[in-house]
Amino acid sequence: MSLDIESINKVIEESKKYDIIYYALGLYPEEIEKMNDKDIEKILEFIEENKDKKFLAIGEIGLDFSKCR
Repeated sequence: MSLDIESINKVIEESKKYDIIYYALGLYPEEIEKMNDKDIEKILEFIEENKDKKFLAIGEIGLDFSKCR
């Protein structure tokens, strides 16, 4: 599991070693709000460069408990 683009490369390397390891890209909504165009471009480049059968999903992660009252 990875929490950001920088550390997901380690997850990708592990997925290459083992048939049972797959990976997904998940982003916290709060982090997306802080991103600029360069950050978004980096994510889109990552997605394009890592299209393979082990890249299963892209989505939102985390629970926003502050809004669950």
